[in-house]
Amino acid sequence: MSESAYLALRERFVFEPRGRVDIKSIGTVNTWLLTGARGG
Repeated sequence: MSESAYLALRERFVFEPRGRVDIKSIGTVNTWLLTGARGG
């Protein structure tokens, strides 16, 4: 998942950092894996 999506959803879901990935035409970006919904 992209950093912008992570920032938009981080209050509602739990994420695991996946590290930096090289994306063609964009460059290297940080990515996250969505692991579940936050309780509450």
